[in-house]
Amino acid sequence: MKTGWVLDNHNWYYLDGSGAMHTGWLLLGNTWYWLEPSGSMATGFKLVNGSLYHFSQSGSMNTGWFVDDGTWYCANGSGAIRTGWFYFDSSWYLLDSNNNGAMLEGFQSVNGNWYYLDSDSGGALECNAWVFSQDGNAYYACSSGAIALKGVKDSVGAIKLNDAEGKPMVGWYWSSAAQTWFYTDPDGVLQRGWQLIGGKWYHLDNESGVMNTGWFRDDDGLWYYLMSSGQMATGWNSIDNGEYFFNAAGAWVDPERSACTSFQSQIVSRCYNVPSPGVGLCSEWVSEVFYPVLGSYPNGDACDMFWNWCHSRDISQLKVGMIVAVPTHTHTNAGARWGHIAIYVGNGMVMDNIGYIRTTSLAWWLNYYHTTATPLWGWVLNTPLE
Repeated sequence: MKTGWVLDNHNWYYLDGSGAMHTGWLLLGNTWYWLEPSGSMATGFKLVNGSLYHFSQSGSMNTGWFVDDGTWYCANGSGAIRTGWFYFDSSWYLLDSNNNGAMLEGFQSVNGNWYYLDSDSGGALECNAWVFSQDGNAYYACSSGAIALKGVKDSVGAIKLNDAEGKPMVGWYWSSAAQTWFYTDPDGVLQRGWQLIGGKWYHLDNESGVMNTGWFRDDDGLWYYLMSSGQMATGWNSIDNGEYFFNAAGAWVDPERSACTSFQSQIVSRCYNVPSPGVGLCSEWVSEVFYPVLGSYPNGDACDMFWNWCHSRDISQLKVGMIVAVPTHTHTNAGARWGHIAIYVGNGMVMDNIGYIRTTSLAWWLNYYHTTATPLWGWVLNTPLE
């Protein structure tokens, strides 16, 4: 009597321990099989209880991505074939519901919208990018992937935007479908990268030409901020409840510094080790931090220290060990009379005494205490620690 797998007349069958022929679902180890009512092992696509499955030539049920006759398909964890839109590994794919879930490529129409699925990237949906047809037309796929704008790609790869009459679209163009701005030169050629327009700098995405807004990092690792109008920020700007300084070229001046001298390192170390002398005694704590390092006791309240030693608002001049102060602020009665003071400890952070020793971001501190006076910084006793 046979048990286990048996090959008979080119078909595989499975006989259990009693020798009885198995039909229906069969789980061996971690692998599922489907055995027809005749007992023969299924291969290829099979409709089982209303769901479509695929079984390899060895009979094992496929899950995840698999290839059949050169075409890609995808099955869920239970083996059912997926159809329609499918999100996988940060990209969308379209699986043909009329063709056993076959993965689609190229231009496809879905519910009245056109989409482009890039064969070079394995059928992934193109979003926020230009795609090109074989006839030389250029199409912009917006964030949803839907085709939103049409242009023409010339022999050197430049994209020209034309209106419905075929005339070049010149200057700024708002695409309601893409919900973004583009800019073209007098010939209608789409512009990319940094552009000086009307005396203001803008950055248009290097690939799509979309006008960038918000934070932007260039290829050199420099950070810029582009306002909602697209214009590049310079000087001091309040962004997300913080204050940031951008130089004349628009690059953010990173206040992050590391202690580079023994004196600076000592000040940072004492900031972490000198305890709070009490509520409302911010300048007394600063004096205790600096006294052993400078050899002199810095007298005065925060307001005195501000007027005596804080002279700069240039973020590029801020160094580890400097004091950062305001002569007055509106958050407390004591602060309105005597101001407040902190010590810059590097990495964009300051430390101060508010009844306990607090560590907070410089950006937050500047924004919070900048109510009636502008914060400034400088060296205590006008003695550089560098």
